[in-house]
Amino acid sequence: MNYDNIKEAFAKKGDDFNGRSGLFPDTLYQSMHNGGIVFSQGELWKEQRRVSLQILRDFGMGKSAMEEQVSLSAQEFLNHMNSIKNKDEIDLRKPLQ
Repeated sequence: MNYDNIKEAFAKKGDDFNGRSGLFPDTLYQSMHNGGIVFSQGELWKEQRRVSLQILRDFGMGKSAMEEQVSLSAQEFLNHMNSIKNKDEIDLRKPLQ
């Protein structure tokens, strides 16, 4: 593998290398193909990204209040997770999508 090979792969044959592989570990947390914000690709990814960014801007992304809200929400989520007695029943695959 040298510079010319890498340049050819990404510059001339970029479409062959974009998107997700569909292999492990990409599929580890996927319960549906091309689903959710994290695991989607192509046009679906572009649309979900556009909508997600608009929603985040509407909630104040980029403003100092947003950082505080995210921190509070993350702490509430962690507190909830810690309060669950039987942690073997926790399945985070769906919330991650």
